[in-house]
Amino acid sequence: MSPETLVSADASAEGRPVSRAAARSAASSRYRDRARISRKLIAYTAAETPITMASTARVFWSLRPRPPNNSE
Repeated sequence: MSPETLVSADASAEGRPVSRAAARSAASSRYRDRARISRKLIAYTAAETPITMASTARVFWSLRPRPPNNSE
């Protein structure tokens, strides 16, 4: 039995957190983080787009050319 296994078993028995991740899990974690951030950005963009478009439309609507006032 390797010393790492004994240390891990002792730590686990004492209630301390023990990492059992494989060496490749760092790349996997980065992938999951990027995917999570991407999903959040998509959700944020989907939520903000109608709001932004509505406020932009109001601005453009207020800037439209108005017909001359012919009150003769």
